[in-house]
Amino acid sequence: MTTIDPAALVTDPSPLADTLIERNEQVHGVFKALAALRPAHAQAIRNIYYLGLSYDELSQRDGIPLPTLKSWVRRGLLQMRFILDAPTCNDVPSR
Repeated sequence: MTTIDPAALVTDPSPLADTLIERNEQVHGVFKALAALRPAHAQAIRNIYYLGLSYDELSQRDGIPLPTLKSWVRRGLLQMRFILDAPTCNDVPSR
């Protein structure tokens, strides 16, 4: 009769190495795309997506007209999409 080691039945919930590498590449690509934007546009995107501020909150806090802020974010996200969809992120257009 063969006994099964209980430790062999424990699963490791951590992601596999290839998953971690892919995530790291995606994060690096996002940061590189943000760096290619005009500073004000990149900062607006960071404040909205990383800090969780609403357009209204950011507009009031920084004194930027709401339509201008929305345009900055929209144009910035479109430029980021273009950069991230490019065959290589080395071909990042300048600001």
